[in-house]
Amino acid sequence: MNWGPKSAAVGFFLFAATSHAQDCWTNTAGHAFIATLVQVTDTSVTFEMENGETNSLTLTALSPESQRKARGIAHLPEIPDVFLATFNICLKDLRRIEGLYRDGTIDIQERNDARSRIIDGFQSMYEKHQLPPGEYSALKNRLITAAQTL
Repeated sequence: MNWGPKSAAVGFFLFAATSHAQDCWTNTAGHAFIATLVQVTDTSVTFEMENGETNSLTLTALSPESQRKARGIAHLPEIPDVFLATFNICLKDLRRIEGLYRDGTIDIQERNDARSRIIDGFQSMYEKHQLPPGEYSALKNRLITAAQTL
């Protein structure tokens, strides 16, 4: 898919669902939940849960399959699977590096260097695939937040 200026503008599209039935959704940790899709933006989704509560998540918090389903309902451009796979690998690497730091295998400088390499590698993948800035920013910010909070 060509990610030119027109498709980037689509990334700011807001979709509000009014009559979608409950469906099964899965997050990146593999936990499934039943909810009604209420709203989708280029970076977030809002669900009405079975108990009636409204819950907003970043779009990247959903599994690739659930992201595709939400994007399809909202008619948003799809992020290539290779990019989502790279994001998930980077997230796992950040967690692994943090574990090595916590158990004393690496020091803080090595941890910080590894974090930078992981995030820089993610940026290289973005540049290779030329995704819309909103898509990249949401995923990169999630990686940076993960690196800071692990």
